[in-house]
Amino acid sequence: MKQKILSFCMGFVAALALSCGVIFCLVTSFDIPMDALQCVLCCLAAACLFSAALSTRRSWIWIGLLFAAAAILCVRFYSRIALSASVFLHCLTESFALAIPWVQTVDNASGAQDATLFLALIGTVYALLGSWAVLRRGNFFCVLMASLLPLVLCLTVLEFPPAGWAVLLVLGSLVALAVTQLTRNRSVEAGNRLLAVLLVPLCMLIGALALVFPENSYVRSAWSDHLQETVTQAAEKLPVFQRNTSTGQLQLTLPAAAPVTLGRYIWDRQVTGFDLSQLGPQRQYQLHVMRVKAPVSGVCHLRGTSFGVYEEGAWSPIAQAQYEGSSADASALLGSGVSSAFEIETDAYSSICYTPYRPVSLPQGAGAYYDAYIRNPENSLVYSVYYADRAPSILSAQYQAFVRSAYTQLPEQIREQLRDTAAQISSSSDTRAIAEAVRNTVRNSAQYSLQTQRPPAGEDPVVWFLHESETGYCVHFASAAAVLLRMYGIPARLVTGYLVQTQAEEWVDVTSDDAHAWVEYFVEGEGWCVLDPTPEDQSNADEQPHRQEQQPEDQELQPENTQKKTERQYEQDEKTAHSENDNENDYQKSSVLEVLKTIGKLLLIPIAAASVLSLWNVCIRTYRKMTWTHGSSNRRAIAYYRHIRFLAHLLAQEPSQRSTDYAEKARYSPHRINDEELSVLVSEKDRLTEELLQHHSLWKRIVYRFILAL
Repeated sequence: MKQKILSFCMGFVAALALSCGVIFCLVTSFDIPMDALQCVLCCLAAACLFSAALSTRRSWIWIGLLFAAAAILCVRFYSRIALSASVFLHCLTESFALAIPWVQTVDNASGAQDATLFLALIGTVYALLGSWAVLRRGNFFCVLMASLLPLVLCLTVLEFPPAGWAVLLVLGSLVALAVTQLTRNRSVEAGNRLLAVLLVPLCMLIGALALVFPENSYVRSAWSDHLQETVTQAAEKLPVFQRNTSTGQLQLTLPAAAPVTLGRYIWDRQVTGFDLSQLGPQRQYQLHVMRVKAPVSGVCHLRGTSFGVYEEGAWSPIAQAQYEGSSADASALLGSGVSSAFEIETDAYSSICYTPYRPVSLPQGAGAYYDAYIRNPENSLVYSVYYADRAPSILSAQYQAFVRSAYTQLPEQIREQLRDTAAQISSSSDTRAIAEAVRNTVRNSAQYSLQTQRPPAGEDPVVWFLHESETGYCVHFASAAAVLLRMYGIPARLVTGYLVQTQAEEWVDVTSDDAHAWVEYFVEGEGWCVLDPTPEDQSNADEQPHRQEQQPEDQELQPENTQKKTERQYEQDEKTAHSENDNENDYQKSSVLEVLKTIGKLLLIPIAAASVLSLWNVCIRTYRKMTWTHGSSNRRAIAYYRHIRFLAHLLAQEPSQRSTDYAEKARYSPHRINDEELSVLVSEKDRLTEELLQHHSLWKRIVYRFILAL
């Protein structure tokens, strides 16, 4: 009975550790939304059920019943599992798309919020593998290959490493199963006892490493960089890869591989539009995308592409058929006057050119797609743009009529829902005054947060944002402002690109966190003007009640301009908005954590040494016990004699003649050693061991006991 209980407990522990470790490796590496408690409870239930089933004699019957029940549940909740799987695939491919340009993100079009059910299903599979390996002598190689798959996925994209404790949990489980595999193949009971003994030192070692090396202190090791460079050099020899001379990066050069834009968010990675209703919480990656050098310091909106059609909660460009006869061309994007050079170096191919406002001419080899964006047909990575200090010359009456017609359209339902809201914003007839009033209204309508959830199904995202949502980020604010401007009959469109704080004549790095969205509104006789309704920093509002009014936003890259914050700074400010009330508590908590970390570092070496010695001791003792208790009496006698010679050598003695005779008989004679002769060898072994442990100095006894495992 005791053996059955021990077997069940060891199978349960192995199943739970392996399933939870795999799940949380994936969750922490790819930032997958899930309910942690529900997943852990599912892993607990699966580990318990599979361990109980595999502990019985006719386990295949119970396993079959469990599989049948699982199949019924999967059919019953198929739609929910499919939605959960879509969230999982979206997070997985999104992370890989950030590191590998040709990987396409799987959009989560279902609108599901978390991947709990799908992750619970994955945990159930690994719970079965863990309990099978312990209770039914499962093939360790199969368990190892299945466990390495999620680890390879997590560790391939090294910019987002999984939590250290989760990796240690998986590796610790695999090490324990590997060490006990040989013993378990000979005796399941002996393997379970050995596994129970190994749990304590393994838990001590994992706990010490997790305490001393917390997740936020992980850095890339030098060996990983060397390995990456070795793999890169090998791949460079293949014809489908080519190293870019400007960036030094290895890139895929398949003929069918289309260039990608630099945007990494849904709303900034293509020119075909995006569905605002599918935008949920956003992650920040700090992925380097380009570097720029401007002649002056200031704020620069690097313009990418624009979207002029808003229907059913989605932004899309003006249809090409509408442009016919509109005289829309690059002149709508150009400026005039004194020009200065603006240099751009991108890290990857892009289908569009990112430029500052009022360029005097287009970059070399580039061409305008009407008035929407600037194409980059040659996939240039390095280009210069000369931009001006004045708006473009007077545009044609034909183009202005096209703008008034194309960029003021709205669905009638949206007009009805926002009529009262728009009527309260401004009573002015001046375009700039209305734009300023709209910007102020939108900025004060919600707080900035990248954790903004998706709008409810069936509701228009802009209406929901203005009437119900308490938070939003740049695309929400910009979309609301563009729609409200159209309510006043002012042509407006949404623009995506990057918001950069430049330094005069210095190269400035631009990351994916600087991706931004804003609004362009049209002023008769002047052209398109910039309107950025995303809120500024509110955390210091009480300390600066008399801040000067912000300069007009179309006067960018001027030294006297108020310096606006990038979206990364918005998020950092949001996280520290309430720091004044929590500083003291946070300081106390950090002090306690620092003390614990210091103590942990001091104890790490002895704990690690004790854990390793314990593992070594257990392995040596187990091996010796197996050779002394398994096999024929002759083989056991030879094993005892080898150990006797080892002990005699430590004592600078020779084995007794009697034990030598019995060993020679066991090795060379056809006769079998009987129990009485075998007991003589056992007594000789015990005598020499006792002499070593009692008649030597303390440090030698420690060496004999813990290192030599006597």
